[in-house]
Amino acid sequence: MPDYFLGLDGGGTKTSAALADETGRVVCTHVGDSINYYSEGLEQARQNFAKILSDIKNKSGVPEIHSVFIGSSALFGKANGQELAAFTAGVCDAPYVTMDSDLAIALEGMMQKGECGVVISGTGSMAAGRRADGTIFSKGGYGYILGDEGSGYKIGLAGIQKAVTAFEGATEKTLLTGALQKKYQVNDLHDLTHIFYDPPIERKAIADFAKQVFDCAHAGDSAASAIIKSAARELAATAAALLREFEKPVPLGVFGGIFMHHAIYFDAFCKELQRLVANVSVCRLPLVPVLGAVLGAMKAAGKKITEEIKQNIMKAEI
Repeated sequence: MPDYFLGLDGGGTKTSAALADETGRVVCTHVGDSINYYSEGLEQARQNFAKILSDIKNKSGVPEIHSVFIGSSALFGKANGQELAAFTAGVCDAPYVTMDSDLAIALEGMMQKGECGVVISGTGSMAAGRRADGTIFSKGGYGYILGDEGSGYKIGLAGIQKAVTAFEGATEKTLLTGALQKKYQVNDLHDLTHIFYDPPIERKAIADFAKQVFDCAHAGDSAASAIIKSAARELAATAAALLREFEKPVPLGVFGGIFMHHAIYFDAFCKELQRLVANVSVCRLPLVPVLGAVLGAMKAAGKKITEEIKQNIMKAEI
């Protein structure tokens, strides 16, 4: 029976999975719930992980997986033995199981042998770089209270707060107020207090409002546009701090829903970064992180990454 390799990209709100055979051909993909054990709690994250594994095996018809590489937004670096066991013991019985930060798999997705950097903006945000000796370092990643600058969460939260202050007449009128009223089907925004506080609203629900902020910006709303540009500048500052750690210019890849789906944000980020750092080269990742995780699973099992494998993975549709 051929060996199969599973990559997981465990973000703040969902987990993407991809299963590939020995040639790098992706035979199954799946999206499940978050496996971030800080936001979900350890037991819930383990349950979500178990369900993803079961769903992948059922969808693919593959009974055994040789190597699993978990990219987790709960980590800053590679998990030690205790951390790995706490999350995977009794859930995953693959011969090779590795867990690292979600930025480690994004760096794999750069398809670069040497130095490079990545920045992710989805529900949360973070940046990481890989040095010539293979070591990985990060900037940001302090979570939604201490950091997550330029993220969907921060954009959504700023949009909600601006909608409320405009409703109160404390700031200029904005389309964000109507968008917030429509989303939660309320006329008086005071009615939002029980929705947001009893019990406390989930972080991903706040991040979801980023979509309305972008919609309002595209409709010409100046307050929404200002929020987006400010968020992009904040994350560009983090990216600039990352790039200054290198002695010479390195390629920088960006990924995450905010970068992938919103050109206004990507353009503002690039403009600010180019102002802060000379000779910067920004691109969207050649491989989405979940496919970088597949490569990581292969490498962890000692498999040589051939040109055929690279080409097959590049063809995958995620």
